[in-house]
Amino acid sequence: MNTFFVDSESIKNNLATVSADESHHATNVLRLKSGDEIILTDGAGSRYKAVINKIHKKVTTVEVLDRSFFSKQKPQVCIALGLLKNRQRLEWAIEKMTELGVNSIKLFRSEHTERSHLRLDRLELTAVSAMKQSLGVWLPKIESYDSFHQVLESINGTCFIAHEKLLNQKSFLTGLGSFDLSTELTCLIGPEGGFSDNEVSMAINDFNVKPVHLGPLRLRAETAAVLMAGISSQYMKFENK
Repeated sequence: MNTFFVDSESIKNNLATVSADESHHATNVLRLKSGDEIILTDGAGSRYKAVINKIHKKVTTVEVLDRSFFSKQKPQVCIALGLLKNRQRLEWAIEKMTELGVNSIKLFRSEHTERSHLRLDRLELTAVSAMKQSLGVWLPKIESYDSFHQVLESINGTCFIAHEKLLNQKSFLTGLGSFDLSTELTCLIGPEGGFSDNEVSMAINDFNVKPVHLGPLRLRAETAAVLMAGISSQYMKFENK
């Protein structure tokens, strides 16, 4: 069954209005019609079973038949990734991290960052598409930070930093073995050039971040981000209410 994104505020008296972009997709791509059943998600934990009342390429109205709510997974996983120079690689990382169910994505500028311009609106659309494709119900919050220090100050719970020079440390998988699943888990990955020695030292010594490695192979930044999201996702638990 096809899934569409809807703002929860647009649902009133069991009737919902689907956005122009989603309506265009329903009419021009999927060729849906009145009476067809669809799935809605608001990105805030709710999934709705609905039937199309009126369909148009600009506005579609549906009747909500049933609602299920899923609480946020535990642990709540945050991936903090240094801004990537290549826009397509960054969008790919956002897509895959969303599919894996991360709770939030923090993009930051560091000493080795080369990219200067960031389109958060474009990345949010990428996340919405990935959430629908993966049948997710929670849209990750995407934020940008002007410095690595700002990201470190925003951390809650347990935090790991991955860096290719940390092979003498525990692996990320081993480090997760003693993780408290009641708190938030943050994973730090640098941009294409990696973290500087000063940034690694600051994270470990000033913010009690746990250093880990991701294996003997040198990974692209976006690969490392998806790998850490994938490993973390094995610990996630969702509750249906």
